[in-house]
Amino acid sequence: MSLNKTDYLKLHAWGEDDFLLRDEINRNFELIDQAFRQTPSNVVNVKAFGAKGDGITPDSDAINRAIASSKEGDIIYFPSGTFILDKTVFLLKGRTYEGVGLSTIFYLRDKANCPMFSLEPTGSLNNLMVIKNMYLQGNKFQQTAGWAGFVLHDLGYSYMENVRVESCSGSGFYLEGSEGIYGSTVYFRDVWSYGNDVYGFYISPRNLDLHLYGGDIGYNQYAGVYLGSPSSSINNAVIWGTRNGSGVIVPPSAPSVQIFNCHIEGHAGHGIEVHASHVQITGNKIYDNANIPVHYGLYDGVYVNGTEDNIVEHVVIASNIIYSGLYDGTGFHRHSVTLDAYHKNCVVKANSVQYNDNGKVDTNGILIFGLKAGDESDDGIFILSTDRPFNARPEQIYYEADTRRKIMYDVHLGWCRMLVHKKDINYGTGSVPANAKTLTISFSTVMPTANYSLSFATNWFTQVRHIDKTVNGFTVEFETPCPNIGGYFDWSLFLP
Repeated sequence: MSLNKTDYLKLHAWGEDDFLLRDEINRNFELIDQAFRQTPSNVVNVKAFGAKGDGITPDSDAINRAIASSKEGDIIYFPSGTFILDKTVFLLKGRTYEGVGLSTIFYLRDKANCPMFSLEPTGSLNNLMVIKNMYLQGNKFQQTAGWAGFVLHDLGYSYMENVRVESCSGSGFYLEGSEGIYGSTVYFRDVWSYGNDVYGFYISPRNLDLHLYGGDIGYNQYAGVYLGSPSSSINNAVIWGTRNGSGVIVPPSAPSVQIFNCHIEGHAGHGIEVHASHVQITGNKIYDNANIPVHYGLYDGVYVNGTEDNIVEHVVIASNIIYSGLYDGTGFHRHSVTLDAYHKNCVVKANSVQYNDNGKVDTNGILIFGLKAGDESDDGIFILSTDRPFNARPEQIYYEADTRRKIMYDVHLGWCRMLVHKKDINYGTGSVPANAKTLTISFSTVMPTANYSLSFATNWFTQVRHIDKTVNGFTVEFETPCPNIGGYFDWSLFLP
């Protein structure tokens, strides 16, 4: 049967106006359930095939026999007990794998050195799978490095619910696609991933339309979630305590990702690290990151980073609570938000930012760093300043969040520029001497280029011609000289 998410499961075709996914995710869980109920099911109890679940006897062979005997639409049932896995359990598509909650335990035997569960490539999409109500313990200290709890290839039109994976020597969940086959339309609801030695979730670029809803992801090694799949989301999750990396990483392969209503705290690196375009980060609580002493002041609440070959654009960071140093000995981030040089047309609005230094308020961390022409912020008006900001890096532009003023620096070029309505601008006003035919304006700071656009207006009717533009100033000529009572002017320039 050919599967199509809009025709077979009647799933919503996502559009650019979609903002919140909660109702859509719940509906899609129900639709996938309905698709399963349309196929007659047979319950396959793994104990009927010799699995003991006694915490002593190796059970992998018996479980694999049970799965091999089943057909699509069947329920593979795991009763309460501790099932010892001495080798990988191989899953098959089109089945439900169901335990009875945290009392259904899978424990990886000492020196098994293998993934706990694996869904192997089949040359087509592995669709219509449900995995729920179970607990995996990876026994990482007795394994060689790199073994995951779940390795799932080419998974599609499926969901996982109420599953806990803990203490794997690799990632808790590892989702991969095959050449020419992308995993698609997969939902994870209330899933936990703790204390794993690579990622809590690794979702490769050969997936799309994957969604994490709820759950608790913490104390993993390099990231809570590596979200490599485009058109995906994380919603209402708690992501905490990455030991040597960031909470969420969105690589260049994953445009059009949403992260919203999450609690993201206490990571050794950034709270959220974005390298892709069209990412939306809204309504999250992001706090106490850069949470180990050697990282104090080096990482941010949200970090947006492109490259010369990958200009990151239209990242929206809005309505988040971002703070640091709330308690004694907790993390001290560098800035609330940092946008590196290779970005454009980003939006940073309506965020609440606070920074405490062991209980003392410190404004150094209340910063939105890196805004530039084309970006949108709460107050787009910037004033000139020659002060070098705290912790500024030479290649960056710097923005100080303050209720009374906004300052933008380019410390590498040694000059400052103002931002009004998303344009780089300098401006001035003054008087014109009586009968003057020309006027020269000198800048208070040297411009980086003479290739600027100039606007000049007077209070008498005349045509104005720009006869000289330099980095130090400009001269204009009036077709009609200034009246003998004198006049006034205003000017503005826009940098390219």
